[in-house]
Amino acid sequence: MAFERLTWGDLDTLTRKQLLDRLVVEQQYWQGRERAHMTAPDLAARAEFARILFAVVAPDGPASQRRLPAKWVHSKYGARAGYWSQIPGRPGS
Repeated sequence: MAFERLTWGDLDTLTRKQLLDRLVVEQQYWQGRERAHMTAPDLAARAEFARILFAVVAPDGPASQRRLPAKWVHSKYGARAGYWSQIPGRPGS
């Protein structure tokens, strides 16, 4: 399935809800790729996607080394007023 890779600029213009479908599609793309057959640019793009993913779904936690199931994300952040309608922006901005 073709997709448009997420960029840090997307985090400045789209809400978390708007980003969610794109996160899912890109996550499926990377899960379908075998690491052994990835080029150095592929590995770099995958690592960049992981940083973007965590900046969107868990910006206030040290989650960079943890896989976050959707159930956890929705239980932790779903109750926050307006969380999914916020534009996350780049970390540190």
